[in-house]
Amino acid sequence: METVFQILAICLLVAILAAMLKKQTPELALLLAIAAVIAVLAVLADALQDITALIERLLSAGGLPSELFLPLLKTAAIALIGKITGDLCRDAGQSAIASLVDIACAFGVIVVSLPLFEAVWEILQTLI
Repeated sequence: METVFQILAICLLVAILAAMLKKQTPELALLLAIAAVIAVLAVLADALQDITALIERLLSAGGLPSELFLPLLKTAAIALIGKITGDLCRDAGQSAIASLVDIACAFGVIVVSLPLFEAVWEILQTLI
């Protein structure tokens, strides 16, 4: 709960400062937003380790191979990072680059998901 309040405080402070800076120096407002993303990721690093440890325990208890679950985590990471990057590009007025980020993330998700598709294909072949 404390982590959420830290993130909210960082985001609110940065949003206010960026709104004030955007009129005079939009470049500095963008750099401030990027710094906020880095700060929030640093705050989330501890929570991410806890989540990763829990997922590993669940995988080992369920007997599932991590090779099948890892693509799901990678997909979530690509989606989150892509969303943040695209929004930063849009804030900077670069909507075409933001669209490229979206396309690259969609392609990355497909590539990362290939092991899952292969596993499903192998299961389907054994059923035939």
